[in-house]
Amino acid sequence: MSLTTLLVLISLYTETASTLPKTPYLKLIDIWFVFNIVYLSLIITTHLVACRTPSHATHKHRKVPLFMHYFYEQEKEKEEGKKKRPSGSTLILKVAQYIFGMLTVIFLSAYFMTAPK
Repeated sequence: MSLTTLLVLISLYTETASTLPKTPYLKLIDIWFVFNIVYLSLIITTHLVACRTPSHATHKHRKVPLFMHYFYEQEKEKEEGKKKRPSGSTLILKVAQYIFGMLTVIFLSAYFMTAPK
């Protein structure tokens, strides 16, 4: 789904760029599209890295689809009733949530502060 969204964003950007007048500088719409394309690419890369950590490949008890490991680990933790250290992939995804959230707030603040009034 993320790859499809990325392709749609790229096609929207090329279509928008071709219809707007050419200028030697970046327009705000260019900055918006480039940020969203890079942002989505970083999210896809983060998910690929999280799915390739060793903890995802070494579940012995139950075969679980790759994208469901995060939910399986939470369910397993509740069943056992004890707190355990988060796996590498869970940690990557939690850190990524905070980083991407902060990145979004910073970009939107800078983008709307520089927009002409």
